[in-house]
Amino acid sequence: MYTFQEERDGEPRRSVGYRVFLYHAFRDRRPPDDIATFLRKRGRQVVFSTYQSSHQIAEAQTLGRVPGFDLVIADEAHRCAGKVSSVYGNVLDDKAIRAKKRLF
Repeated sequence: MYTFQEERDGEPRRSVGYRVFLYHAFRDRRPPDDIATFLRKRGRQVVFSTYQSSHQIAEAQTLGRVPGFDLVIADEAHRCAGKVSSVYGNVLDDKAIRAKKRLF
């Protein structure tokens, strides 16, 4: 759990905690069930994933009762141009990775 101090006008207001899930395709072999379990938890979650592991995130969202993301941020968005069927295209496909908003 990471905790951040929220401020308003330079004054601390409250602490906000986030659960963080890091998933790296080349080193991480956790099954999509683990990702789904993490995403089902109450509270605020942050998921960091590579484009190459996005298929695991997409698969986790098919496992039932897994909410979509509020926001997906795609770094190096130029890699998303082209065929949606590529590993870089998963982030564009709302059927693959459900999200309310996307930022490129």
